Amino acid sequence: MNSNAGKDYIQVPDSLQELLMYLYGLTSYDASIDYRTQKEWVQLFKKINDDLYHYIETNIDTDFIHFSEIMKSLFQADNSLSEDFFWPNYINGLIRIILLLIGDIPDHFARKGGRKEKDHYSLKRTRSISYSNNSDQKNQLIYKASRYKLTKLSKTYREFFMEFRKAEGFKATNNDFIRWFRSNYPSDYVKIF
Repeated sequence: MNSNAGKDYIQVPDSLQELLMYLYGLTSYDASIDYRTQKEWVQLFKKINDDLYHYIETNIDTDFIHFSEIMKSLFQADNSLSEDFFWPNYINGLIRIILLLIGDIPDHFARKGGRKEKDHYSLKRTRSISYSNNSDQKNQLIYKASRYKLTKLSKTYREFFMEFRKAEGFKATNNDFIRWFRSNYPSDYVKIF
């Protein structure tokens, strides 16, 4: 047990520690702490909120109202960190952000209970999300699926790519690799895409 463990410390869950490694680096200070005080949790979440702001600003291309609602929810989560017991309001802000990123906050005010309508979980009132991948991103997904063993592929990414280079040469592009992969390994392609 860590020497910091005690009644004022809360253990950092393994899954959060793993996420912190992805966010800040394997050997970063933030990813290496096993226990945190309330003050340290607040500092960490303020840092994460700052980064979330930049991730949202960089990656979300949406209408002004949607962006404003997302930022308002992030602001609410951030403001909750000044409260003694911040967890419920912090989580509220994050849930709002997740729902908004899916499309919108559900509106079930008029619902009287009973059986849910067919479109109960649809959040497409004002916008829809759609994910697409260009050939560079598809290449990265094949690599990721192979590296993290997210799906059972017939070969490793390196083996696929070496075979592709041998067949197509070094002037071939990522577009060429994706076409080759889909043509030569259709069952692996379907597992990923």
